Amino acid sequence: MNIQAEISLYPLAEKEYGERITGFIEILQEQGLDITPGPMSTIISGSVKDVFDAIARAYSEDIDKGLSLITIKASNACPAV
Repeated sequence: MNIQAEISLYPLAEKEYGERITGFIEILQEQGLDITPGPMSTIISGSVKDVFDAIARAYSEDIDKGLSLITIKASNACPAV
């Protein structure tokens, strides 16, 4: 089953956070899924397993760099899937 997920990463306690967000998105893009970065969130499309595996990998690598908060909304009812 395919889904779309909207993800936002918020690095905490940092003045410069752009590099961490860019790195997070780059890791997602390496997974071969349909990724659409936006100004406040990123949309990922693919199978349930592939989407959540990609999120887990990107977040695992990000939290090695510092504190962060991630929000995820996922749906199997999006028309683009």
